[in-house]
Amino acid sequence: MSTAARRSRRRALLVSHHPARELRTARRWAREGDDVTVALLDAAVACARPGHVDGPALRAARADGVRVLAHDAALARRGLRAPVTEVEVCDTETLAVLVAEEAEAVVWL
Repeated sequence: MSTAARRSRRRALLVSHHPARELRTARRWAREGDDVTVALLDAAVACARPGHVDGPALRAARADGVRVLAHDAALARRGLRAPVTEVEVCDTETLAVLVAEEAEAVVWL
């Protein structure tokens, strides 16, 4: 099916570890016209640390229109008080609303 004929979807991608590959997937979906939100959970929030090796993948995803959330509890567990500006810090309730109400398709990797 061509991109023009494809119906866009609201997608949520929940990422627990090693986010670079999943951010590439999110970028592809966004370039195909989907509204994509990536939620960084657990160890994946490490890429929100300034200078992290996956920082370029995070910035590229944002540049392609991917919304990136970082779970506040996961950030706190890692002592990360000042994440990079490319992420929005969110609480558990925000994640629950994303999964239960906002997204049409949810994938947890």
